[in-house]
Amino acid sequence: MTDNFSGKSSEEIMAIKLVNNPILRGIANQQAQYQQVHVDAGFNLFLLISDTYRRENFHSDILKALLDPAEKHGHDNCYLNHFINLLNKTAHGRLIVQPTDYSKAKVYRERGRIDILISDDKSKHAIIIENKINQAQDMPRQLPRYANELMQKGYQIDAIVYLLLNYHHKPNMYDWTEDDKQLIEPKLIIILANDNSSEDLADGWLQVCLNDTSDPDSKSIIKQYLALIKKIGKKAMANNIMEQFYTYMKDREQFHAAQSLNTMLNDLPLYRINRIVETFYERHLPFESIWRWQQKCAVFENFHYQNTAFAIDIYPDNENYYFQVFERRPGECTITELLTIIGELEYYELVGTRLQQVFKFPEDEDVLYNYIENFLLKLRKLKP
Repeated sequence: MTDNFSGKSSEEIMAIKLVNNPILRGIANQQAQYQQVHVDAGFNLFLLISDTYRRENFHSDILKALLDPAEKHGHDNCYLNHFINLLNKTAHGRLIVQPTDYSKAKVYRERGRIDILISDDKSKHAIIIENKINQAQDMPRQLPRYANELMQKGYQIDAIVYLLLNYHHKPNMYDWTEDDKQLIEPKLIIILANDNSSEDLADGWLQVCLNDTSDPDSKSIIKQYLALIKKIGKKAMANNIMEQFYTYMKDREQFHAAQSLNTMLNDLPLYRINRIVETFYERHLPFESIWRWQQKCAVFENFHYQNTAFAIDIYPDNENYYFQVFERRPGECTITELLTIIGELEYYELVGTRLQQVFKFPEDEDVLYNYIENFLLKLRKLKP
């Protein structure tokens, strides 16, 4: 089946093709999901000391304190086991870390320059965590060096965890040998700080720990740190989405298509007004007329009932229609009484001196038109 672009300008054709582009639709879907994410960190200690949480070692210190069974959070191996569960979930069967291999685990900061090392001297198992939440750069052969040093001490490395703020920062392998890659890649698990999934650090671990915490002090710390991670994670999501869009817009044709699409979107509310006026131009009774006011709304003008003149304004914006009933000239019947008589009052709320009902665009488009038809029909059945 061929596309029918007959009668359309080149700008309109480009805009239509842009809407149907699967890459751009994917970016748009990400943006829509991002806009639905609401993060309110509230009165947050970590945000109050904002200079501190931006330092490279800040997140590592917090994570070490939570992972360490010997710390004063009072939950022993609980948080560590939840972290191991996250690793297994994220690995999707590629590797399995046994919690029993870490029953006597100790957690270290900067041992052998490793950000966070989880090791069990009895089982001789270890997990390496490299924290890049603050986007620190990799040192030469960083992960292979860490792994080799531990293996020389007799440890079996179960996982190498790379904590990231977003997908753009990956381990730098430019100076790795083939042996390095064969050693590291099967054990490498990349975990994002926050991407609104059950496999990120926020929802996949911190939220799970919070739900399993009874100590009020520990609960408060985890809750505030979780809020911080979600806040900085949302900002990273926004940057990631915009980077994808920017890359796509560097193509001149796509950029001009986007400009055309933006113009069409800006013109869409006016088109929707005109469409209502045209649809009901010859069937607006019992109103005297229908017209467009200042390119802002469609007006059903003057329905007379009990010496009151009623009118309807329908205002569109990008996402809604605002269906407003009001008294053009007061008389014996109020708008509240009128809507009560025709059985519609429960669907309205008072906005200033008007009663208003909201219809969403585009999902309620057909609902609105059917509603207008039925509303006019109910009014026509009223006896003067």
